[in-house]
Amino acid sequence: MDKKLTNKPWITKRFEHTGMRRYYVASVQKNLFNQWEVFRCWGGINKATGSKIVMPCESYEDALNILTTIEKQRQQKKYQLRIPQ
Repeated sequence: MDKKLTNKPWITKRFEHTGMRRYYVASVQKNLFNQWEVFRCWGGINKATGSKIVMPCESYEDALNILTTIEKQRQQKKYQLRIPQ
């Protein structure tokens, strides 16, 4: 197994739009087949409704590029990055 791939960090970013009470989470992670993917989920804060999607990626760098694009899109829509405490 390539050690370069196993040492790369999984990344999770959570965005919230407090005015609309919405959240959006995007994670770079590996699946069961040891391939990188971007997992996205969104919905209302304190609500049972929401959706999710998994985007397969060619590489870790590809996944990071997608995560950067998602972050820019969320910021344009007035979402704020939330850092866990």
